[in-house]
Amino acid sequence: MSEYNHDGAGEAAGQPNSYDNHAPADPKASIEKVRDILFGSQTKSNEARFARLEDGLAREVFEMKDLLRRRVESLEAFFHSETQALAERIRDEREERMSAFEAHDLEMKGALTSLARRLGDLNLAMNEGDSAVRRDLMNESRKLLDEIGLRHESVRGLMETRVSELHARKADRAVISDLMRELATQLEKDDVHPTE
Repeated sequence: MSEYNHDGAGEAAGQPNSYDNHAPADPKASIEKVRDILFGSQTKSNEARFARLEDGLAREVFEMKDLLRRRVESLEAFFHSETQALAERIRDEREERMSAFEAHDLEMKGALTSLARRLGDLNLAMNEGDSAVRRDLMNESRKLLDEIGLRHESVRGLMETRVSELHARKADRAVISDLMRELATQLEKDDVHPTE
C-alpha cells in the first residue's frame, strides 16, 4: 500500500498505479485478506483453545461415563448380594418356623392321643361307678377336648398367618429388587444413549 500515489502524479504521467495492479477483482476477497491480517493469529489462537476445550470435554465425558458405569455395576452387585442374603434369611426363617410348627403339631397330636387314652381309662372307671359322676366326668372331658382342639386350631392358624406374612414380605422384597434392577438398566441405557 505504500506504493499508492496519493497526489495522483502517477495517473497524470500515464503510468499505471501500483494499487490498481495489485487490487483484487473481488472486494470480498480483499476484506477476507484484511480480516486474516488483522485477526488471523487471534482466530488461530481461539481455534486452538476450542480444540483443547473439546478434547478436555471429551475426556471428562468419557471419565464420567466410566465412573457412572462402575457405579452402576457396583450398585447392581450390592443389590444382587443383598437380595441373595435376604432370600437366604427368609428361607432359613421359614424353615425354622415350619420345623417349630411341625414339632408343635406332633406335640399336640401326642397330647390328644394321651388324652384319648385317659378318657378311655376314665370311661372304663366310670362304667363301674355312679352314672351321675360318669356324666359329669364325660362332660368335663368333652370340654377339655374342645378346649384343646380350639387351642390347636388357634396355634395352627397363627402359624399359617406367620408363614403367609413371610411369603408376602419375600414378595415385597422381590418387587423392590426388580425395581432396582430396572433402575440400573435405565441408567445404563442413558449412559449408552446420552440425551443431546
